[in-house]
Formats: sequence, structure tokens, C-alpha cells
Amino acid sequence: MTNSRWPLCALLLLVSGRAAQAGLIGATVDVSAYFPNTTSLYTDGGNRVVSDAVEYLMGSFGPCNGLWVVDITDSQMLIEWTGFRSGTFEPAIFNGFFLSIVSGPPILTAVNDVSSVFAPVSINIVGGNVLQLNYQGLGVPAFSTSIIDITIDASAVPEPATWISMFGGCVAGILVARRVRRRDAAPGLIRVRQHQLLQSQ
Repeated sequence: MTNSRWPLCALLLLVSGRAAQAGLIGATVDVSAYFPNTTSLYTDGGNRVVSDAVEYLMGSFGPCNGLWVVDITDSQMLIEWTGFRSGTFEPAIFNGFFLSIVSGPPILTAVNDVSSVFAPVSINIVGGNVLQLNYQGLGVPAFSTSIIDITIDASAVPEPATWISMFGGCVAGILVARRVRRRDAAPGLIRVRQHQLLQSQ
């Protein structure tokens, strides 16, 4: 019985750990370019798991321009223009990027960071899992970056006390199972010993 509880506890902690994220690290995202409106997908960058590495390198958005680099961090989205010359987002209803959270915490807020060289003309969050950044008509200097600060829903993230409680519950369950197993085994041991004592007399 004790052996069956260890995998259960490990599974509980693993599932809790997969769902619990303090930020976007570990989330699966998709960054896509849209033009000339929010229903016209121009280039899909594809799904990526957010890590310490840059998710979308040069060439990820080839048809619209291969010089864009997009990096998602724990709490930011960095859109970098790596061109030697300045560029321009063509005027349209929408010309920019979608950040879609495929699996991970929902987005609560997104704002332009003060250190951005260029900023979107509008920022929209749709359904908590799609961030729309519209740069239509905007000029972009050479080697410049737009930085978006993202706040996620931290209510889904267990506090340290919750982790301790989950681990403590697993340990307590194992200890109770061991004690019950020993208690159930004890009367049999007493009977065996009594039988051995009677035989020796």
C-alpha cells in the first residue's frame, strides 16, 4: 500500500508544478504577424515553449520581413527590428503581431515599457490568451526594440505554503498507510509468537 502512494504523490506534485507558473516561462505560445486587419493572418511564427532562449529568430516571419526577432521572457515581449535601415509598418486597420497563449497562464495586462524605442499604436487583450499589438503606420528606427510588459494571472500559481501543504499531505498519507499496515500485521505476529511459545513449553 505504501509503494502505491509514492507514485500518486509524485504525480500530484508534477501536475501541480506543470500548472503552476509564476510567469510565461514554460508556457506554449504562438506569435503571428497580421496584416491588413485582425482576421488576415500574414505569417504564423509557429508554436514555441517560452524559455531563456530567443523564441523567434531572424527569418521566423519571412514573408513580412525576415529581420524581425521576437523574444518572450517571463514578463515581457521584445520585438526587435534588426535592419540596418529604418523601416515602416504600412498603414492599415491592423499591421502588427499577435501573441497567443496556447497553454499557460492568462494575460491580465500588457503595457508599453518606458525603455521601448518604438511603441504600438494600440494594445488589446482578447479573451485573456491573445495579445494584439498594432504598429500600423509606424516608423521604426534601425536596430530598435519594442518592449511590452506583461502581467499574468498569478491566482493560478500556488504559494510556497500550498507546495508545503501538498508535500506534507503526501508524507502524512504515506505515514498513516505504514502505521495501518503495521497495526494490521501486529496481531498476526503476536499469534505466531504465542504459538511458538506454546510449542516450546
